[in-house]
Amino acid sequence: MRTVISFVSTFLPNEMHHVYRQIRNLRSFHSFVVTRKRQNQDLFPHNKILVLRKSFWRILPRTYHRFFKRPVPLARTEIAQVLSQKKILGDAILHVYQGDVALRCVHLLKYFSGPRVVSFHGADLSNYFTKKDYSKLWANAEVFLCRSKSLKESLLTLGCPDERIRLNYTGVPMPTAYNKIKRLNFC
Repeated sequence: MRTVISFVSTFLPNEMHHVYRQIRNLRSFHSFVVTRKRQNQDLFPHNKILVLRKSFWRILPRTYHRFFKRPVPLARTEIAQVLSQKKILGDAILHVYQGDVALRCVHLLKYFSGPRVVSFHGADLSNYFTKKDYSKLWANAEVFLCRSKSLKESLLTLGCPDERIRLNYTGVPMPTAYNKIKRLNFC
């Protein structure tokens, strides 16, 4: 069975229940998470996870990129950790959550041998990045997921090839949502 390696910058902030549902509910694949930072372990338990070790020297390129207002890329040591884990897992798909995170992972996407997917959720299409920044991303992934038709239009405007965009609506789990609303006396 193939593995999906889900790269999530922080696994997981409290507001990212939809990402957790996607990762946990894979049926035809094993699920493995790679993250730079772990949060809310009690709320989002997951036993197959790699928290990347950060190099002390990462401060130098981070300072340089921030000074020139450029996306701070993953360090070589972080990329090497992911690629090493991929060798252990074998046949795998890399799914990077959030377009702005994917821009920081362009070199990882470039060197990853296997299918690559990037999910856009909305706020990750900020004006901070240029059309030229995004063009590097289009060249290094096969599929781009987005949550709405308006996000798809934004991706097209930024130059993403139409045939590689897939709508991936993020639904609300109604029984769970209804029970929470009911407890708050909205019904």
